[in-house]
Amino acid sequence: MSSFGIAFSVLLVITVVGIYNSLDVTITDSIVNSGAEIWVGAEGSTGSLHSPSILSSVLQENIRAVQGVSDVQPLVRTGLQIELNRKRSTILLQGYVVDSGLGGPPKVIRGLPILPAGKR
Repeated sequence: MSSFGIAFSVLLVITVVGIYNSLDVTITDSIVNSGAEIWVGAEGSTGSLHSPSILSSVLQENIRAVQGVSDVQPLVRTGLQIELNRKRSTILLQGYVVDSGLGGPPKVIRGLPILPAGKR
């Protein structure tokens, strides 16, 4: 194997590990900062990004009836491919009950608002 092949292989491994670690941090942060103490998923699901976990509203009421449970809120999450400015991107779309505060975006402490192009 040539030096170029070895260098390219090492670069490829570093890239894949970096992508994996970035996803891991993003997903872990969304779970830790969700405000929830326990997450309930469908039997057999391997995670909110890898497989769907659809639970019925009847199950939601059953969970709410468990002693010690103070609140139950649904969370819908899926990855989507979009095209923006002729460039394909993957986004994570997350739906949650706004009034509950559970599962929503983290509170922004400081920074600038995201403005449309041309209004910056």
